Amino acid sequence: MADPTVSILDVGHGNCAILIDDKVVVIDAGPGTTLLDFLENEGIKEVGIVLISHADEDHIKGLVSLLESETVGVQSVRINSDALKGSPTWNDLTYLLDEANRTGKTIFDVGLTTNQTGAFDTAAIKIEILAPSPGLAVKGPGSHDHRGRKLTSNSNSAVIRLLRDGRPLLLLPGDIDETGLENLLENNADISAEIAVFPHHGGGAASSDLTTFAASFCTASKPKKLIFSIGRGKY
Repeated sequence: MADPTVSILDVGHGNCAILIDDKVVVIDAGPGTTLLDFLENEGIKEVGIVLISHADEDHIKGLVSLLESETVGVQSVRINSDALKGSPTWNDLTYLLDEANRTGKTIFDVGLTTNQTGAFDTAAIKIEILAPSPGLAVKGPGSHDHRGRKLTSNSNSAVIRLLRDGRPLLLLPGDIDETGLENLLENNADISAEIAVFPHHGGGAASSDLTTFAASFCTASKPKKLIFSIGRGKY
């Protein structure tokens, strides 16, 4: 078997990563059709699982295109609920996922938390879900954590780390913000990795103090390389 590969797609303002091993794992789907184009160009006919960090449009829109595709199948999808989201894209996606699940085309489950660490591993890669905890996920965006801090979609963004032979290779933190990062670090989570995708595409998280946030994230993740997924428009 060939060595596993990870591709981080240039989707502009958004996130999308694809792990190819004995099965294909997609982590966030980006906007537009870049994900589908990549899979078709690589000759991939089936995705094993799609993990969505949170319900923002720049992380989910590509999944709509993928589910509507007649060339690439999706076995299963995992995502957390978000009652605050009311975008047309979110409404379309949840409808498509419900229909795909009802017809048996795709297994769709609500719930992507620390309890799922190890559930999506490939032959060579361990997939850790570092956040959110079940306690934060069940509260959901719009509520508050145990210290009274408001939880947003970004606060509850899934944080995913890929390891090989116990070596942390890649950290994919979605759009985690200060509150989410603080919850992670307060629980003494190890988020170190050789490569990290910077949260929130390199832009501001929940406050204007991006310097402190960036320092905290980089100190904790200790990456040798940082990747920024940045749009070419107003950002």
